Amino acid sequence: MMNKDLSYCIVLSSEQLSYLAGSKYGIDRMKILNRLIEATVLEQTEYSKKGFATTLQVGQAALSEVELSCKLGYDKKTISRVIDKMNRLVLSHPFRATARAFTR
Repeated sequence: MMNKDLSYCIVLSSEQLSYLAGSKYGIDRMKILNRLIEATVLEQTEYSKKGFATTLQVGQAALSEVELSCKLGYDKKTISRVIDKMNRLVLSHPFRATARAFTR
């Protein structure tokens, strides 16, 4: 995926945009969304980790809150709250949010 030149088209409601543009307590919500987008697969992918295996479909990601907090340097509880809010705003659900990646 790193070798491909990707363009993203993301359609946001005004409520979603306002949430992402905000930065309460220095938490960069766009940085979190960016990491989630980067983790999504562009084609069906076999995934396994510590006795768990599944097939990720296009637009899905396998990234734990612990992994996300370590990569971004935020507390796990903070990541959990942001993800919960994103889910309520339908920002991180692959089938309901309108987000697509295009390769060039």
